[in-house]
Amino acid sequence: MAALIGAALATALTMPAAAERRNVMVQMADGSVQAFVLDVAPGATLQDMSSLVPGEPVGYEVLDEPEPEPEPEPVPVEPAP
Repeated sequence: MAALIGAALATALTMPAAAERRNVMVQMADGSVQAFVLDVAPGATLQDMSSLVPGEPVGYEVLDEPEPEPEPEPVPVEPAP
């Protein structure tokens, strides 16, 4: 039983964590609003993000992940004469 729990724990700790990139609007102590980009767990609330920023989160938008750049076409190399 301990081996099964150990294997499950090892698997859970080595799996990559899913994250969402969010642009979070934060109201600072002086009343100004600044934007911060955070990687947070999907479903995270503003309250969850409050410990990650230096003010009070007042809103956010989920940022789209950038499309990967296409690989360049290989340039044919002609053999030297």
